Amino acid sequence: MIMFETNTCPWCTRMKQTVLNRVAVQDYFKDNFRILALNSEGGAPLVDFDGTDISGIDFAKRLRVRATPVFMFFSADGELLTKFTGNTTNSDDFLLLGQYVVGGHYTTQKFSQFRRAAKQQS
Repeated sequence: MIMFETNTCPWCTRMKQTVLNRVAVQDYFKDNFRILALNSEGGAPLVDFDGTDISGIDFAKRLRVRATPVFMFFSADGELLTKFTGNTTNSDDFLLLGQYVVGGHYTTQKFSQFRRAAKQQS
């Protein structure tokens, strides 16, 4: 999972302060994903999935990151599985996003449908 953020993004800050700092969120995502945070306006060098040297800003442009935060989930070979733009309402919704990806539900439904069904069951 890559979280694309910017230094001046208030929604990124909100996610960090109210969702990503929760122990349950950190434990679940550490257990199920490799997690990277990337400044989508930064020039830090990195290596793309195909082995190409690229800057963070060019990588974000290639993936069409226009607003932040953006959470992109990739397979081990670099295939984009699903993308979530914006912040979640709370840590429970972010955990649902993780479960949506881990369970492969992105192949059959939108996250909004998955979240609605999960909330109806609880």
